[in-house]
Amino acid sequence: MSRSSQTERRQGDRFPQSFVVALRELPRIGSDDSAEEKTIMGRAVNLSDTGLCLVTPVPIGRFSLVRCEIEYGTPQQKIATLMQVRWVRADTSSDDSFMSGLQAIL
Repeated sequence: MSRSSQTERRQGDRFPQSFVVALRELPRIGSDDSAEEKTIMGRAVNLSDTGLCLVTPVPIGRFSLVRCEIEYGTPQQKIATLMQVRWVRADTSSDDSFMSGLQAIL
């Protein structure tokens, strides 16, 4: 089935964007994971009223909660928010990057 014949699952319009996002996966509830938090740097490729699409060099855990710092504007301002990863896939345009759909929680 071609992509054009698939049912569109997006609920709102997407607007092309390009800005830096720094994120940290939050530990899962009940997890004993004491691993140090790593910041993952990514770049947003589009934005909607419910979330954004992000390209990162490593995959982000599907359905994980992430604390995001969005760097935007001149001078650069950081906007912190909480998001949930809804989907992740390898970026077909690059061998070493991943695309993720993040839904805004806060």
